[in-house]
Amino acid sequence: VLPKGTALPVSTVNGGKLTFVKIGEDATTETYRLRATEVANVEFTPLASVTVWRDLIFNVYVPAISELKSFTLDGVTYRDLSALEKINVDGSDYYAIRIPLASREALRDIVLKASITTGEADATATFTFNTIKYAKLVLDGGTDVECTLVRDMLSYVRAAYTYFGTEDDEAMAAIDEILGKDYDKNHLHTEEGNTVANTTGLKGAAFVLDATPAIRFYLNDGQNASDFTFYISGTPVKTVTGTDTNGAYVEIDVYAYAMCETVTYTVNGEEGGNYHIASYYKFVSEGGNANLINLVDRLWRYFQSAREYKNSVTA
Repeated sequence: VLPKGTALPVSTVNGGKLTFVKIGEDATTETYRLRATEVANVEFTPLASVTVWRDLIFNVYVPAISELKSFTLDGVTYRDLSALEKINVDGSDYYAIRIPLASREALRDIVLKASITTGEADATATFTFNTIKYAKLVLDGGTDVECTLVRDMLSYVRAAYTYFGTEDDEAMAAIDEILGKDYDKNHLHTEEGNTVANTTGLKGAAFVLDATPAIRFYLNDGQNASDFTFYISGTPVKTVTGTDTNGAYVEIDVYAYAMCETVTYTVNGEEGGNYHIASYYKFVSEGGNANLINLVDRLWRYFQSAREYKNSVTA
């Protein structure tokens, strides 16, 4: 590990059998690893991104090169590479693997181990990804709106770790260092939406925080989910169905930016009711659980920042 911009004192060792290869960098350092010289020139740099769906989706893009024989990512081994989703980024092909991360585990490490063969030489490359590393990269060179979204994402995850009791002192300290002591109280959500839920024709509605944030609409006994169509800003949205202790439900399945909008619905084509996260925030505020109140505030703020980011990209 060398200070950034420092030239390597040597490039090869062991009579040229091993070569130093740069495998990563951050704002202040560059990291090199020794590899067998036969494979040293094989370009293998995975990429990563985060999709802000209802939960976070960590995307890892593995270089689709002929020398790659197999790889293990997040404990899953992939050998039939032809079956994987392939995308093109800047003229190069990658295998795309998408890993959903619930808020209570969103800071954990994701490890990639790839096996590469060229000629008589084999090599294994290991890379470790996590949300904090990704956030630091964005904060190091992102736009203002991107940086705001990343900070609010970390703030939301920090609140989720506190509420759900997930222990990771190192990760939490890293977030504290990035955000500072008073970030949450200085960046509250913006009030909007109806604080009174209107669930005409339904048993009720709720905002669920168990693993993946969800807006659930509960059906009356005997009702069919197909009788309902749900909308955000007048556009029908994707839904999923399920059952929990409160009965059968229809759940809105959208990007984070849409979760701070009002959801409306029709019943057999007739106008129904509406629901907004504002009504859930009012409900938890009256309950007095400080950690839950902070979690919903941070979640709401995260949704709003995601909307600002989406609007900036669309513009």
